[in-house]
Amino acid sequence: MRRPGSFACCSRPPWVVCVLFQAALCPLLFWRAVCAVRKPLPEPVWLEAPQHKAPRRKAAWRTRRNDAAPPPDTRHANSPATETRSPAIGPTARRDLPFAARIHFSNPVLQREVRSRLRLRKMALWNGLVLLALGLFLLYWYARMMWSAVFNPAARDDIWTLTTMLVMVVLLVAATLQGAGGFAREREGGTWEGIRLSLLSRRAVLGSKLLAPLLALLLYSVPLWPVLALCLLQNGITGVPPMRGVPPFEALITIGVLGATAWFCVAWGLWVSWHCERIAVAVGGSITTLFALLVFVPTVALMIDSSMSGAPSRFLMLWHPFFALASFGSSGPGYDPLGSARWCTVFLFATGCGLLLMLDSAMRHEMRSARRAAPARDVPAHTQRQSVS
Repeated sequence: MRRPGSFACCSRPPWVVCVLFQAALCPLLFWRAVCAVRKPLPEPVWLEAPQHKAPRRKAAWRTRRNDAAPPPDTRHANSPATETRSPAIGPTARRDLPFAARIHFSNPVLQREVRSRLRLRKMALWNGLVLLALGLFLLYWYARMMWSAVFNPAARDDIWTLTTMLVMVVLLVAATLQGAGGFAREREGGTWEGIRLSLLSRRAVLGSKLLAPLLALLLYSVPLWPVLALCLLQNGITGVPPMRGVPPFEALITIGVLGATAWFCVAWGLWVSWHCERIAVAVGGSITTLFALLVFVPTVALMIDSSMSGAPSRFLMLWHPFFALASFGSSGPGYDPLGSARWCTVFLFATGCGLLLMLDSAMRHEMRSARRAAPARDVPAHTQRQSVS
């Protein structure tokens, strides 16, 4: 039998120490994986032809035959009929969503960014069957939540909390990933030079990189709107005894926390992407730092205050989105959950604005330097005459 003083060296339960150790180890392992991705792959020497093998007579005879053959006819080499076509893309091809063709913007960068995020990747048959099974499972739970929200008003608060928490998890990952590929994808694809030398202003480019992920996340969240709308019904719509749903002001604050979280995650991903040359490094850096901020720091705070009633827990509710959403079910003397959620919304939105301001300053410096260093032949003739005069 274990003695009561077995864990005297640690004043916290063992599971807290285990979670803290895993939370500290995950970012380190993820960062090591990102560093490994940055290294070039080894050359495939096993695919090369043998170098010290004597040629056969048949190969030599074919070589003499090819040397004696007449040169090929190159008169129609550049015609469209004989143009070299790229091989079929196959499973990696993409397909636009039905409504994506109707979205048009005057900003070409915004148009391209939005269209690229509204495309679905064609996949193999096995992957399609797995996703179909997952989609049917989610459709079943979607219909079940709709039925419960209509005929069981007592479950509306729980459905609202569960849905918003799941949306928060998906939002943190998706918004950060879409923001992390903003500038790193342009540099890796070789298109950033053309964008920064174009006539588009830096604010138009930055606005396109910021609005495209937010618009895509808004469109992908449309199927959840009916479920959340049913949770707002008051006093029921069936013969069940009257029971209140989610208060409208609480729902408005929750939507504000979700929107501010998306704003902050996209801004953070863009800021990390600006300092990276490859997409893998930008994604790894943004996800690792966000994981350390949202998992490691709360774990340390909970080790200090496991009762969730002291100053560290209340401090987390002022800036952590999960604690801000969970604060609606908390109570205590002098405790205001709506006030904590409002402060979290303001903090995340202001932090995102600060990141965007720093990014705008860095873009202004780089785009000015690039346009000044552009060759003189790219400048129109009338501009050159004015500068000479």
